[in-house]
Amino acid sequence: MNFFSKQKRRLSLNKEALLFNAGSMFDYFALFFLISTAIEKAYNRQVPTYYEYGFIAVTLFSWLLGLPYEWKLRWARYVGVIYVLSMVLILCIYLSIGLPS
Repeated sequence: MNFFSKQKRRLSLNKEALLFNAGSMFDYFALFFLISTAIEKAYNRQVPTYYEYGFIAVTLFSWLLGLPYEWKLRWARYVGVIYVLSMVLILCIYLSIGLPS
């Protein structure tokens, strides 16, 4: 009886890990779309809206504020730094497009 409960728990943990990894992949896809949208706007010289500036700025600040809590785990530290640098890159691209020359 004890063997089956351990095996069931192990299967449950594998499903949780699979869902977590799938969510992480979707997070990276979303980040890719944000970066590709910024690059497309820069290529076409489309000025971003204030909502886009606000979204990127709020997302950047939320990741910056959450970074100290993720600093304990190495993989979380890397993910946090990747997201912060990506948001800084997007914000720089948007500012380079939107600022008057």
